[in-house]
Amino acid sequence: MSKTDWQDWQMDEKGYMGAARQTLDRNVDEVDRNMKSSLILSLMGNVNAGKSSLINAVLDADLAKVKSVPGWTKDVQLYPFPGFPNVYVADTPGLEDIDADVASRALEFVARHSDVVIFVLNGAVGLTKSERDAVAKIRKDYPVVVALNKIDVVSSQEREDLLTYVQENLDPKRRIRVIATSTKTGEGIDELTSALLDLLAKRNKDLLFAKVARHKDAAVDRWIAVAAGVGAGIGAIPIPGSDILPLTALQTGLIIKIAKVYDVPISKDDAALFLSQVVVGPVGRTIFRQLLKVVGDLFGPVGAGAAAVIAAGVAAAMTYGVGRAAKEYYKRGMALPIEDVRRVYEMAAKSRGAKKLGEWNEPKGR
Repeated sequence: MSKTDWQDWQMDEKGYMGAARQTLDRNVDEVDRNMKSSLILSLMGNVNAGKSSLINAVLDADLAKVKSVPGWTKDVQLYPFPGFPNVYVADTPGLEDIDADVASRALEFVARHSDVVIFVLNGAVGLTKSERDAVAKIRKDYPVVVALNKIDVVSSQEREDLLTYVQENLDPKRRIRVIATSTKTGEGIDELTSALLDLLAKRNKDLLFAKVARHKDAAVDRWIAVAAGVGAGIGAIPIPGSDILPLTALQTGLIIKIAKVYDVPISKDDAALFLSQVVVGPVGRTIFRQLLKVVGDLFGPVGAGAAAVIAAGVAAAMTYGVGRAAKEYYKRGMALPIEDVRRVYEMAAKSRGAKKLGEWNEPKGR
């Protein structure tokens, strides 16, 4: 895609907003549908691993105060999340305290109902053989993330060695994430939240999880970073005009999810107004021109390859700016003046664009 093609559509407000409105119906419907789906987070690990305190640190509720309900098996404690009748936490029995039949029933529950498994290890103990065997068994069939909990009791010198040891023994290829966590210091909670988001996104349940997560900002920041990366890929498509619909779909979907996670009712008109005020208004156009000017200064006349790089960077910068502006706007219940929202967009888009431009301009072979 050439630089001229990008200028043609981006400077055309009707073209951008027309594409945005085409995608809004689909995005709103998809978000509503995803919010009605079920979500079950399963906890596994030994009784002294700190499973309850860890899930309470991740979720925006104290499940110790919630009465369990009958589950699919009497061996699994099923806790409904307050205010969300379709969200549950399943607490399985401690691995070293159960017989083979109970373990089999617990694993069957996880296999049939769970969306993700949080396997909790006690950092003060390390990795036991039964835990290693259990992870090896469940990883074949279930999405799993491992939390090396109570890491605060381990000295800083031993911490990295322990984390490396656990990772190498569970999965040296790092297809399973092992995250050091502490409910006392808060270490690793945001990282665990992000890991769960990544796994649940594959099931279109990341928004539902973010709604019940304690650290909503961590979830939103993750969405913005991922969307910027996807935007770069869309912008680099070397077919004139092919990126308009997918890019606006990405951006409209992002702002709708951000509004939802901060409990702000948002209509299609609200989303369209946000984009028209921020992206295709005077600030948005100015930023776009500035990025193109800097790129032109760096590259001079561009060929097809350089144009694809330019388009990728601009799409990433725009999408990142949209996400940051939406976060500040909807987090404050749409009470932030639109001039301030535009400034957030401007600063975020420029910083993202400048970063990418700096990478492009670095001497090769460093």
